[in-house]
Amino acid sequence: MYKKFFVGIIFIACIMSIFFILVAYFLSGKNVWGDISTAYVINKHREIAKNIDNPKILFVSGSSGRFGIDTKLISKELNYATVNLGSSVGLRLDYIFYDAKKSIKNNDIVVLPLEYVSYHEDKLSTTRVIQIWQSDKEYFDKMLFKDKIQLLYSIPIHTEITVIGTYLGKPIKKEDNPTIVNLNENGDYINTLETDEENVNIKEPFDKNKNYLDENTKNSIIDFLNYCKSKNVKVFVTYPPYYYKQSYFDGYNLEQINKIKQFWQEQNVMILGQYTDFIYTNKSDFLDNEYHLNIKGKEKRTKKIIELLRPYINN
Repeated sequence: MYKKFFVGIIFIACIMSIFFILVAYFLSGKNVWGDISTAYVINKHREIAKNIDNPKILFVSGSSGRFGIDTKLISKELNYATVNLGSSVGLRLDYIFYDAKKSIKNNDIVVLPLEYVSYHEDKLSTTRVIQIWQSDKEYFDKMLFKDKIQLLYSIPIHTEITVIGTYLGKPIKKEDNPTIVNLNENGDYINTLETDEENVNIKEPFDKNKNYLDENTKNSIIDFLNYCKSKNVKVFVTYPPYYYKQSYFDGYNLEQINKIKQFWQEQNVMILGQYTDFIYTNKSDFLDNEYHLNIKGKEKRTKKIIELLRPYINN
């Protein structure tokens, strides 16, 4: 009796799982997900880059670039069209690079101020899954069948229910933060928020349970570098901003930073500055987490980037 009961439960669970995957597949590319902030930022950045005919500088990264680099000031100081392609680290490197290729033209310059966390592959990150599932039909269609199923299966149930409700004309109320899509003409985030230091959430730069610079991540980087080479695009890499705490830059964390530095040297990519150039000792320089700078921190970081990049521009 109990055996039949459990078999029935498993059977129902399988049917439900298949049902949600089929519905998710049907809803792919429908772009009805309520929180469109990531898709909006990506599309806005592509639009800005597309309208620039001359060679330009592109800053490619997650949100540490969008929140923490003033490319409008860089453009003014270096007299070189500059676009901030900073999106979300949750998209992971392979998608961030895929997106950047849409904006790269011959003879551009690319700067990669990549977050430390981006060197770890996570193809089932919720941000990445939703962006591909709802807002990038082209990318979704090119995925292998097994990868599509894995992506669809990883969609949070509450998210899919929200999308289903929205598609049926009955959206579930959702609180969004519209300020994160407040961009200027260069693609920079326009900071209108004050920093509450008590609410700045700082994490360890590296997680000992994760594998950084795994083979897939390396291959994604090398593929992107080869693409840039085919376009005669010069690539620079630099470090993300981070809050200073001694333990953040000792032991395992420092080993990973050195590992990343060595990898870029092996690829013959010019590294702008040292990781210590972008360490800040005051939480008052941060907006809400270790990668998001406020207007004061952004100014410090941008001035340093200008100083490091200037010798290579127009030379």
